Amino acid sequence: MNAKKITGKILKVFAWIIGIIIFLILLIYVLIQIPSVQNFAKDKVVAYVQDKIKTRVEIGRLSLDFPKRLVLEDIYFEDQKKDTLLYGGKIRVDISLFKLLSSEVDLSYLELNSIKANVYRLNPDTVFNYDYIVKAFAGEQNKQPQPKDTSAAMKFNIGKIVLKNITLRFHDDETGNNAYCYIGNFNTSIKTFDPDKLIFKI
Repeated sequence: MNAKKITGKILKVFAWIIGIIIFLILLIYVLIQIPSVQNFAKDKVVAYVQDKIKTRVEIGRLSLDFPKRLVLEDIYFEDQKKDTLLYGGKIRVDISLFKLLSSEVDLSYLELNSIKANVYRLNPDTVFNYDYIVKAFAGEQNKQPQPKDTSAAMKFNIGKIVLKNITLRFHDDETGNNAYCYIGNFNTSIKTFDPDKLIFKI
């Protein structure tokens, strides 16, 4: 068999491999748009989070327009005393998932709509009612030795922020602070967001 035929066969194999990869990507993209597939993914996420934090979690609807837009509706988190920790009518995030792989957060749009949060620390407790969630997800990282971070600082590109009907209740017996905050409608654009150099332009 001469070199020309070998080269032709190799090129055909590569063409088939590339074609299969493109087909799989297109298939995944199409499947992600199907409501039943999105519901399946939503149920898996809810089951994982509930198993992790051991309290009730609900997500009414998940919508994913790959690779940027993610919408969550009717989100509910219950704290360990079975009180409402967080309720969200709608959370929409437009973020480039591919840029996350290169340590860059490209968040073009963030909308929080009808969000209610209850944060409290009641005597004789010494921790806030959300602390158990932080510990649940930080636990696995603390068990393993962390390698020295030699990577570059993460870059942030943040566009428009929209807040609608936001309610926050804060109660802290430890410090005696009590607060109630309500935001009806707030829109802003972030021109610069650099937490490393503490440079923020809103």
